[in-house]
Amino acid sequence: MTITKQQWNQLNDKQKRTFQDNIGKSFTQGEYPTKDDIDSFLSPEGLGSTSSIVSLGEDETPPAIKDKNIDDLWQEVIDWFENQK
Repeated sequence: MTITKQQWNQLNDKQKRTFQDNIGKSFTQGEYPTKDDIDSFLSPEGLGSTSSIVSLGEDETPPAIKDKNIDDLWQEVIDWFENQK
């Protein structure tokens, strides 16, 4: 499952580059972030993390992230970028 083109376009070009650079993946025309990509961005090690969780195993996802749907997670990404202004 991926976000939609409309959701992806909520980010400006600089924000898209930041997102892609952070997760180490590029999205071409018609290709958009998956839930795993968003989880990676929001993870404790990711740029978008606002979590106080210090350390989880490499493949562990915080329960708060795991239980959310992709639309809610994407909104957290948008909110993170909004708070960076």
